[in-house]
Amino acid sequence: MLIEIVAKLLKYSGLLAIIAFVSSVIVSATFNPWFSVFDNAFSELGGSKANVPYIFNYGLIFFGLFMLLFSIYAIIISSNKVETVSGSFMNIASFYFMLIGVFPYDFNPPWAHVFVALSSFLIAYLSVILWGVGSLLAGKKRLGIIILMLSILSPFSVGFLSLYSAALVESYGILVLAVWIILLTFF
Repeated sequence: MLIEIVAKLLKYSGLLAIIAFVSSVIVSATFNPWFSVFDNAFSELGGSKANVPYIFNYGLIFFGLFMLLFSIYAIIISSNKVETVSGSFMNIASFYFMLIGVFPYDFNPPWAHVFVALSSFLIAYLSVILWGVGSLLAGKKRLGIIILMLSILSPFSVGFLSLYSAALVESYGILVLAVWIILLTFF
């Protein structure tokens, strides 16, 4: 009974995560007219050269917090151990997303930001793949195939988008998370 109540409370936290990320990027980009998704990385909106960098950095912290709550929801609704591990990986990725806001773009030492940024997306990506595998094992074939197809296309899409900018690669990563969140929330 208590777990069902908690699940209902956490169910839409993933959507709040996406809203937090998108709104922080839009508001930050408004204060930084030099920013372009074709030339920059989103993290530059949180660096010392940005106007009001705290908007983007706090937005990432809230994004990570809502993703943490959603990862708990994913664990609650998981139907097997693979899906539970997937939710646990997303739990870890959530902390790394929050750390991107703590270690902004030009933080010293510079490897700190790069480490947490890459870790957050790689662990989240692994989580999405595992959920796809877990869904197939649980007999949810359509969900598993959709998630795995999205995962299989990701390296090709990232490779292509990386020719243009880091922000496009990051946008694709957020899009993959958004699709995963929508599928888990509504289907």
